[in-house]
Amino acid sequence: MRAQPNQRDQPGLSNRARLAIGLCVALPMVLGILITAGTFHSAPAAPQQLFGHWVYVPSTGTAVQVDGDRVDAQVNVGSASTGSQVVADLHAAYLVDYDHVVMFTPTGVTGSAPAAGVAENPVPLAAGGTAYLVYRTSGLIVRLGPHPFTIPAGGPLGVPVATPTGALWVNRVDTGSICQVGPTTLTCPTKAPPGRIGALTTLNGAPAFVDLTAGTWQPVTGAGLGRPTRLGVSLPADAEVGSTPVAGQIPIIDPDSLHLYLISAGSSVTTVPLGSGHFSAPVSTADATAVLDTDTGTVTSYTATGARRASIPVAGGAVTLAPGNDGRVYADSLDGLQTVVMAVNGGLTLVRTTNRTPPSYQTPAPVAAISLPPATVVQATTESVPPAPNTVTVDPTPATSGVGSPPGSDTDPSATTTRKPTKTSPPPGPPPGSPAVDVLSATATGPDQATLQIRVTGEGPVFCHVFFDSVERAGTACGGTMQVVVTDLPEHTLFDIYVIGTNTKGTGNPGRRATLQN
Repeated sequence: MRAQPNQRDQPGLSNRARLAIGLCVALPMVLGILITAGTFHSAPAAPQQLFGHWVYVPSTGTAVQVDGDRVDAQVNVGSASTGSQVVADLHAAYLVDYDHVVMFTPTGVTGSAPAAGVAENPVPLAAGGTAYLVYRTSGLIVRLGPHPFTIPAGGPLGVPVATPTGALWVNRVDTGSICQVGPTTLTCPTKAPPGRIGALTTLNGAPAFVDLTAGTWQPVTGAGLGRPTRLGVSLPADAEVGSTPVAGQIPIIDPDSLHLYLISAGSSVTTVPLGSGHFSAPVSTADATAVLDTDTGTVTSYTATGARRASIPVAGGAVTLAPGNDGRVYADSLDGLQTVVMAVNGGLTLVRTTNRTPPSYQTPAPVAAISLPPATVVQATTESVPPAPNTVTVDPTPATSGVGSPPGSDTDPSATTTRKPTKTSPPPGPPPGSPAVDVLSATATGPDQATLQIRVTGEGPVFCHVFFDSVERAGTACGGTMQVVVTDLPEHTLFDIYVIGTNTKGTGNPGRRATLQN
């Protein structure tokens, strides 16, 4: 007997077949619509988050990203001067040379633009997701990005600081004005008392002014300086003030006593002996402080309680110590082959940026003093202060173009930004009573070190700014005839040396100059 089909199942099978056939026909159409929509209406990509720290390696023409204890990326950026630094924002990184700035991302170079046009190494830093260059001697602040902008400060600047909220603050060393950097202008709500020498720092999430003359610190507010608090320790005028706090303490190095002081908001002081050497300004994370001995290139870290955590020498020439965008601190060698990374807790890691073997540190051999030709006397009444040869300024109208646009395009920077040479009349003579400083002699006392004999003439306390080829290399309280030791000098260079003095009467013009072949 032949089995008969179940008549009740026939309609069901037919419906399922129709459904399957319908899906087979409709699915490609739906996918096609989705693909077509994606092709013509794609969502914009999220901006590249450039975490880590970028180092320029001049021997290879590359920029290398160091993230913690490893190298994460490498980009061919071309030739730039040795020692050129890199600063990054949330969208791109910028290699800064004397005459141009190269903009790039981890995938490659995206454009370039002219630099500020001054022969000076800027202080690069990021604040609030924006990258800045602060030319302290020339008094220029450059905001980098798709629409770069130059803000003139009107005079020489101290070390800039960035608050945790992203505000950038600077102070004028000649007038004492303390200013917040805006998109196109400076807002200066207050100034230091006349005749005071000091520096900006951050404390309790806000900017503060450390008054080295009075031995106090004061919060900076929109209404002026707040109530002064004693530092609890006597400091010289050339003390190195850290721009970032460590566990609510201001780190300050006394170059005379060779101590690191950790000073709390309530004036309690932790004293840390550093030993012999010359030390740059300390740089801190939330829980540790890094100190750089510029004589040996050695980085040493200390905990928030002052305990010594670790120490590593960095070979390869002068070392730059700076905070990173990721909460760490980085110490880069001049040749770019090595960087030391300080973690938040103070741990140090030495990272090689290429496969090349970096040089090992060797103690410099003593160098005999050399005799110098008579110092050249220069008339000071026609020189600008500070000198900025071949200065180029940017028209204050904000650019509507992008740094990385191709030439001739609608967004080509050169098509919409007007750059013209600065035209100034000869400045008047220095204010009556302002100091004059003569460089009596300059002697090489090491491969990267010089000792100057200077003579200061002027009223009251004077602070001297020491310039080598228009780049400020040292600053110190000064008076009478005295010696100044300058370190971290490029080797095999013929320097033009002069000194500018500042007192309560104003800023004087340079006096007698000297030359030095290092």
